[in-house]
Amino acid sequence: MPAAIKLQEEYGDDLAVIFVESQGTSVEKTASFILDRRWMGASTMWTNERPFDTGSRGLPNFALISSDGKVLAKGTGGLTSRDKDLIADEIKASKGAPADSNKAFKSAWKDFSKGKIAKAIEGAEKVGAKKPELAAEATAVVEEFEARIQSRLDAISWSIDNGYAFEAKGELKDLLKSLKGADGMYTSAQEIEQRFTEEGMELELEASEVLGKALAKLFEDGREEKLFDKVEKLSDKYAGTKVAARARKVVAMRP
Repeated sequence: MPAAIKLQEEYGDDLAVIFVESQGTSVEKTASFILDRRWMGASTMWTNERPFDTGSRGLPNFALISSDGKVLAKGTGGLTSRDKDLIADEIKASKGAPADSNKAFKSAWKDFSKGKIAKAIEGAEKVGAKKPELAAEATAVVEEFEARIQSRLDAISWSIDNGYAFEAKGELKDLLKSLKGADGMYTSAQEIEQRFTEEGMELELEASEVLGKALAKLFEDGREEKLFDKVEKLSDKYAGTKVAARARKVVAMRP
């Protein structure tokens, strides 16, 4: 696991590392185990729900999955050099046009990967207008751009709904900059932005920022009683907020 966490740190948002507990341990015990080893708080994800069976019986085992859901490799134990090459190749491919995309859309995909959303859409539409035989693919490319942005918007909405308002606001601020000129998606992002003006949201923002700092310290230092006390006090101070519900789950890990 430490090697996989290091891999996540190395690749950042280009790679999603998901650890799956597969021996029937409860969510509470799994969380406690992770906290004890100071693995919590990284950008890796943890779950007790197995997405699918890799077919491997030994532990640990892994599956390397592409951005379009294909299993690129499976194995038991650590990653091989070939597996790491596959990761690098997949990341490189994800930053450009899909393998089956017409070369005429290469520039549009490049702009999209750089966060120039409006320019990317405009570029794809121009290709479709100049080359009628590519009109259908141009439409599909634009729809793919929109779907990927919608996925990010959905993630931001989820964060707001689940006690991560402060983090969501920062993510949305960055996304809004990228969406200027892309009218439809920009409007959708602005609608989410309006949620931060709703009653009670100011408290959610404050609470999620404060809790985020407290959890960072707890995850770094491990099971220190005073840190649990601090999180528990936060759950009381911000009682009734979504953030308080998050805090109570962490308090339940107290030794």
